[in-house]
Amino acid sequence: MEVRSRMAGDSLLSGGVPDPVLEESLESGRIIPDVVPCLDLKVKARFALAGRPIVCGEQRALQHSQAGLQFVIDPEGASGKGQMYSVVVVDPDVPLGLGPILHYAAVNVSARGGELGASGMGAAAVLQQWEPPAPPARTGLHRYVILVYRQPGPVNFVEAKLSITKFMFDLEEWTGKLRLGDPVAASYFTCEYEPGCHASCLLSALCCAFCCWTTPSRDFHRRARESGGNTGAAPPRARRGGAPDESVHMA
Repeated sequence: MEVRSRMAGDSLLSGGVPDPVLEESLESGRIIPDVVPCLDLKVKARFALAGRPIVCGEQRALQHSQAGLQFVIDPEGASGKGQMYSVVVVDPDVPLGLGPILHYAAVNVSARGGELGASGMGAAAVLQQWEPPAPPARTGLHRYVILVYRQPGPVNFVEAKLSITKFMFDLEEWTGKLRLGDPVAASYFTCEYEPGCHASCLLSALCCAFCCWTTPSRDFHRRARESGGNTGAAPPRARRGGAPDESVHMA
């Protein structure tokens, strides 16, 4: 795990988490290498959802994760007050080869009055509006990773917009095109499917439909591997219609 921190010893990141705790949380959450190859932490950052600060690595209830992302980033001293940043949020834990999913993206976010945040952003800076977490059933915990990049200069909004995709978002390719380097601030939180929570998105629908179609066959082949190839039965046919599998719920 390569995390380079250039913050002062008493600096706080991610809603009051000291540097060593933040780095340990990012390491234990495998943000490296699952999401980015390297972090170069050098700015202070605070993130919140629905007015509740995000503590790096915490698990959050879906109902407390639906409102838009809020963030404040303290630039690198007086010389950094005119610096521009890009902010992205991705879910790397999407099944079925659909991920990573891009949940938020903004570019050309400028520091104003020593701080940077959504209140200082023009509408043109947002490439992808906040897509609330909606993890499908039976997919476990999903990590929602917030990354802040320092821009070498203003980013062409049209170019940045055309080079993003919601599903199968290639973060490395996108940041490479914009010459963003390594993230200078980061955090993440986790969510999982909650029965009765009516968070919804296209991802949930796609995943649930796919699970209804493939789960019987997948379970059969898993049992075959565990038993050395002898299951004693033919693989069950996946559902093609009719009532949905009651064990599969849409988020």
